[in-house]
Amino acid sequence: MSLLLLFGSAAPTAIGGSFGGDFPGTVARPEYVYLGLEEFDNQATEAKAPQVAKWRLASAETATGSAGRLRQLLAVSNGVVRVQGVSSWDSFDGPNDITFDPGSKYTWTVYHSQKVYIGDGLTYGVYDPKAGTLLSWESEGAGAIPEKCALSTVYRGRIVLARPTGQPTNWYMSAVDRPNTFDFFPPVITVDQAVFGNNAPAGLCPDIINTMIPHNDDYLIFGCDSSIWRMAGDPMEGGS
Repeated sequence: MSLLLLFGSAAPTAIGGSFGGDFPGTVARPEYVYLGLEEFDNQATEAKAPQVAKWRLASAETATGSAGRLRQLLAVSNGVVRVQGVSSWDSFDGPNDITFDPGSKYTWTVYHSQKVYIGDGLTYGVYDPKAGTLLSWESEGAGAIPEKCALSTVYRGRIVLARPTGQPTNWYMSAVDRPNTFDFFPPVITVDQAVFGNNAPAGLCPDIINTMIPHNDDYLIFGCDSSIWRMAGDPMEGGS
């Protein structure tokens, strides 16, 4: 590698020289680039004192035992949650693992707060990829997670559940950024609290809910039996 000293528009002066510093091992490219710079003082007056900058092209540090960025493929097959490993699928089918109804017509999965929430209309579970655990989805604080919901999605930082057994037009939303909080009647009303169709100004969906489609943070679209409906904004903030 040659070092070039650059002074304004003047022709660069080449200083012959070779600089080491390649990555160890089999990475065949320079680790550093050396650049000649022109120095200026605080008054923007040229001070003919060239400097050399040494820039590292790439740098990576990994904690001991870390796998770096991890991507996993999760599937639910015959009621069993399976996670794709390096060479095979790992199944949560032990005696202490949660299993779902293999005959269920609906099995949904949603991702929120670095965890995967799973339901089949009867059983709820939450998979933690960092801990490698599949546990029952439990509520935090007052309020219970609405039961027997066939559909779910994430909208505006809330987990949305819909179509519980016997109420095919109802929907529920967790508190904002708190997927385990479904306290619909807190002592103090806030705009980020949990909310549901029976108690919201927007009310129930006018038709049987078959699917929910979030569009950014602007709209939540309900695909129904014979119609399509749109919720604008957040139901606790008047649709803003």
